[in-house]
Amino acid sequence: MPNKPARYGIKSWVACDARSSYAWKMQLYTGKKPTATAAASSAAGREEREEEEEKEEEKDEGRKKGKGRGGSEKNQGTRVVLDVTKGLTGRNITCDNFFTSYELAQRLLLERNNTLLGTIRKNKPELPDALLALRGRRVLSSKFAFTRDTALVSYLAKKNKNVLLLSTFHTRTADVVGRRQRADNKPAVILDYNSNKGGVDNLDKVVATYSCRRMTARWPLAVFHNILDVSSYNAFVIWRELNPDWLPGKRNKRRVFLEQLGKALVAPLIERRTRLPRAEAAAAVV
Repeated sequence: MPNKPARYGIKSWVACDARSSYAWKMQLYTGKKPTATAAASSAAGREEREEEEEKEEEKDEGRKKGKGRGGSEKNQGTRVVLDVTKGLTGRNITCDNFFTSYELAQRLLLERNNTLLGTIRKNKPELPDALLALRGRRVLSSKFAFTRDTALVSYLAKKNKNVLLLSTFHTRTADVVGRRQRADNKPAVILDYNSNKGGVDNLDKVVATYSCRRMTARWPLAVFHNILDVSSYNAFVIWRELNPDWLPGKRNKRRVFLEQLGKALVAPLIERRTRLPRAEAAAAVV
């Protein structure tokens, strides 16, 4: 897995709180989502299933020979964001350029009253040519484009290398530009993105600090270990919010919480095992 600490693993899509890294919703990546046509054909009978299997085998052979990558899911980023943010309303969603698109921003805004802030790829058709042009631009300069509910920013971080962002959270010029008192002249929209983009990466970091993972060749067990790690961290975040004065001045609060949580989970089972049997026949043997 490129650009990740682990060399391999099971991909999961996660929606996290930007401040606490609380995991709101997780979704395991299991490949391309089946379409209605594929689902109907899979239930049509053994002959049709055999035909589908033959087609899949041909696709696999084609991939091995380098003739193609197979069918990839269309608008996967949009589908993933809509899935993992289901149930949220009145929030700002921050994501990277794999997910960001004008279509997603409008759907979040109109259907769920959520705003979107994220970097966007240069090949998106909704980007005007004026934001993509780099010739004659000064380093650390910015260009802006606005609609009624959307802002686009092109920031030239280095020579011939610009960063593009889309935001429905920043809709006024003052919100996008900011005071511009920094040496790098970054607009406020980029500063807001940088301060909110690390929720998922921080979740991976804190979960790895105290983990129940063990070496295993069974992927369901690896997923189960990750569920335990994330669930225990979520429990710690909730406990800390409900009890802000718990263990004041102590730095390893999470370790203490996990120790107490583990004892609370196993104590009833330990007490049940140590309790003497009450049946007369069993008591006579003891």
